Formats: sequence, C-alpha cells, structure tokens
Amino acid sequence: MKTAWVIRYGEIGTKSKGIRKMFIERLIRNIEDAMRTERIEYKSIKSLWSRILLYSTDPKVRLILPRIFGIKSVSEAYEVKASLDEITKAAFKIVRKANPKTFKVDTQRITKDIPMTSIQINSIIGEKIVEEYDIKVDLENPDLTIGIEIISGKAFVFDEKIPGPGGLPLGVEGRVLAILEDEDDLIAAWLMMKRGCEIFPITTKLPEIYRPLRRYAYGNKYDIMVVDSLTEKTLRRVIEEYECLGVCVGGKGKSFLENVKKLRILGLPIYTPSVMLPDEIYEEIRRILFSEVM
Repeated sequence: MKTAWVIRYGEIGTKSKGIRKMFIERLIRNIEDAMRTERIEYKSIKSLWSRILLYSTDPKVRLILPRIFGIKSVSEAYEVKASLDEITKAAFKIVRKANPKTFKVDTQRITKDIPMTSIQINSIIGEKIVEEYDIKVDLENPDLTIGIEIISGKAFVFDEKIPGPGGLPLGVEGRVLAILEDEDDLIAAWLMMKRGCEIFPITTKLPEIYRPLRRYAYGNKYDIMVVDSLTEKTLRRVIEEYECLGVCVGGKGKSFLENVKKLRILGLPIYTPSVMLPDEIYEEIRRILFSEVM
C-alpha cells in the first residue's frame, strides 16, 4: 500500500480545455521548482483527471505544497486499487492510527470505477469500520473524516485536507514590476502572484524584505533587485529590460492617489490590489504571509 500526495486545484478547472491544459502544465512545473528549491526528493508527478499526484515520502512536502499558487488543497493518501476490499483495508489503517470515538466516510467518484453511488460506498465502508472497531458514526461533527477519491481504477484514502492558497499558477498571466518598500507592498504583490502574475521585485530596502514572498514564489524567475532610489529613469529601465506589463504597489494606509499619480508617468497599468480589501481579509493575508512555517 503506497502513499501519494493528492493535489487539487479549483479555478483552473473552470477554464476551457486548452487553457486548462496549459495552466496544469505550469502548475506542475511550479511544483517541480518547489521540490528542487527545497531539495525534496520525489519519484514522480503526474496529472490524473482533475488531480495532480506527487509521490514523495519527504515530510517537508506537507509544508511546501500549501504555499504553491493554484493549489486548492492537498492530502497525503493511501493509494489502492478501486475495490471495496482494498479501500476498507486503507480505511482500517487510518482508523487504527487516529483511534477516534466517532467518524464519517466521505466518498467522491471522480470516475465511476465502482458501480455504486458515493452514498452506498460510504454506507458499506462505514458499516465495516463499525463492525471492526465498534465506534460510532457522526455525520455532523466527527472526530475523524475518512476521505475516499476514486480515479481511473485507483482509490485514494485519506484523513486530512490541507488548504492551499488557491488562485492561478504563478506565471500564467504575465510579469509585473513589484515595488516592495513595506508590508503593504508585500501583501499587494502576494495578491498579484495569486492571480497568476510573475513579479519582478524591486526595493530600496535590504533584500531581506522579500523573504516572506520568496516562500510563495515557486516558479518565479527573478529574485529581488536593490536600487538606490525609485526614480522614473530606474523604473523605466527595469520595466523595459524585464518586459514588465504593469506595476504593483500597496495602497492601504498610504497616500494612495499620490502614489498612483507618481507612477502613471510610466505609461503602464498600476495595480494596487490591497487597497480595497476588507480589514478581516487583509489581516488574514497578513497573518498567512508573515507567519513562520519553516
């Protein structure tokens, strides 16, 4: 019984067939870049229907995958044959490890390899667990949720969904110049990255200002550039050399209109995605971005 990381994406799945294929390919390249950057050994990465599968036993995978844009959630799962007997064995293994008082089973048939409904599979696996371990089913607030996803003759059985940042894979929407002078600039750049934009970061501060973003920049080609001042001449030179399609800067808590007026002379779109965020969302992004996870 081998294990696999099941990687789910959300918004990518809403795109047309050709665009979806391109975005999935970019997401896989970004995952590969993350594995190289963090020196994580893995056997393979492959796309299977609406999932990406990563085969690795390195525990750092749990920390890295949830920081890759485009990923909605990930689960470390037992991979077994799509049969009730094999699924039951994997579910038993999860129950023994978790030792819960209550549980429920949640099945998703991405392909219809087992000729039963998801509810029927939930019921059968649930009955076997009750018979074997004498624990109770609780559909509202269980101690343990056993997830089952059936795909192309295989079943993936897991007990946890770790949320990712969602959005689009970094690099599918062009490159913007990201001015990074304070925390708000970093939040604005993070939001642009979440929308698929590659960033070229520039600052007059120490290069360490980029550190919170670097942890999310898998697939981004460029590290931060430190300059003496953000003059029009300097910005124009960088924009031309690195083919930036816009400029990203923070706007919350600043002289927003004054900043935009200064940058409009560059003749490019000015993006300030943080300026209109509700306070609760802004603070949640701030908590995510500046929390230490490594």
